[in-house]
Amino acid sequence: VAIYPYDYKTHPLLAFADQFEFKIDCVVDPVHSSAHGKDAGVVYSQEPLGVPVLANLDEIPTETDTLIVGNTDALQIGLREDVLLRILTWSVEKSKNVFSFCPVEPHIYCNLHKSAREKNLIWYSPSNFLNAIWNTNTQELEQDIDVPVIGVFGTSYNQGKLTTLLALRRWLCKEGYEVGVVGTNPIYALLKNGVCVVQDKRIPQYISLGEQIAYLRVSMAEVFQQRSHIILAGSQGGIIPPKLYSFNRPDFPDDYTLPAMAFLMASRPSAIVLIINTIDDEDYIRRSLTVLEAISNGKVVALAFADKVVHRDAYSYKQRWGRRLSPDEVSRLRKKYEEEFGLPAFCPYVQEQQKELAQRIIEVFAVD
Repeated sequence: VAIYPYDYKTHPLLAFADQFEFKIDCVVDPVHSSAHGKDAGVVYSQEPLGVPVLANLDEIPTETDTLIVGNTDALQIGLREDVLLRILTWSVEKSKNVFSFCPVEPHIYCNLHKSAREKNLIWYSPSNFLNAIWNTNTQELEQDIDVPVIGVFGTSYNQGKLTTLLALRRWLCKEGYEVGVVGTNPIYALLKNGVCVVQDKRIPQYISLGEQIAYLRVSMAEVFQQRSHIILAGSQGGIIPPKLYSFNRPDFPDDYTLPAMAFLMASRPSAIVLIINTIDDEDYIRRSLTVLEAISNGKVVALAFADKVVHRDAYSYKQRWGRRLSPDEVSRLRKKYEEEFGLPAFCPYVQEQQKELAQRIIEVFAVD
């Protein structure tokens, strides 16, 4: 596969390249010209990966058969053009399959969609995720899930839930477990035994909360049918609406956390990892813990946090990171959280702590 464009949404594909059953041939980064021709691993703060950074689509090798398309919103604003249309046109001309994080609606790109079908090309995007679940024969699925379900929830958006889940999957797989994944990020659909459930602004507004829960339960059953030893369930952000807690976020609807609550009720995790921000005060975290445990009837068994400072606009859809924390700061935060909440705390951006978090999960279920 080739990845276009490189950004923080597609970064996990590189950081966890060992988790996917495909080879990354290259990354296309049309913005940062200084990265062109260099190793993507080195450029984007990782170990060398042997994956070159290219400047444009035409440099992608002919043998690459699939293009993974990340979020094109920022590029469309900057370039003032329908970037997705250009990418789809190129992919049809070059006979490439497409996996898109953005919806690729057949009725919008109807002529291109027809041409792709004539060439037996596959277009896969959030538009397919919902239809695939609705068309599933539920009578063939076992609804009683009797394997451990570990939920990954967070107090806000863009704080490391995907990184935490992929880190857990990496080390649980290394321990010999077959791991199923159900989550709201399109990347989950690229994993073996992984299902993406569309639950953010891409989901049609007419789908009621009850229907969302049913849709999620079918997704859980589909993953369980693959006979996974463990199911990881990764929700979108938000537990307590900021307006109910006194955060001044007038741009947020009162019910923006309802999808996460639907996910919690549908996945029914017996163990939960809660992702928190460095700016979350103690009372906010405790209330989040209480809500999660009361609704799921499970237990929060660990806390996790990012290795970067979080700005005060963390409770917005476009939260941004600040500077990276030093190892000493990470150690102090771990100690602080463990003392305040009586729970082990981990920074999944640190390799050693990824393994420690997985061992914590194994220990929880070993006791049972």
